[in-house]
Amino acid sequence: MGDDLAGVPTQAWVGEGLTDTCFRATLVFVDRRNITLAIPVDLLRDAKVMAAEEHTSVSALMIEALRNAVGRRQRFVAARERQLALMGTLPLGFGGSARVTRDELHER
Repeated sequence: MGDDLAGVPTQAWVGEGLTDTCFRATLVFVDRRNITLAIPVDLLRDAKVMAAEEHTSVSALMIEALRNAVGRRQRFVAARERQLALMGTLPLGFGGSARVTRDELHER
């Protein structure tokens, strides 16, 4: 049996030998919503194999992939906003009035 948390066992074993089953208490409750995805059969098969090899679920793999994608997007947006703010402080161009003529720029 696992460690107790406020007197509640966090893990219990049922059965003997090769048929043992471990029941674990969920310690973190997260509000979740079920969704339906249409995934190519071969991708789903590979995802199930991957999940089994990593001792997790396809849902957990999807959550991790989505968190990574959302995190990358959030970091990109933040970096773009910082860059645009920085560019707004730099003197770019001539402020609408050219100080040199086109011919002067292209002299060789």
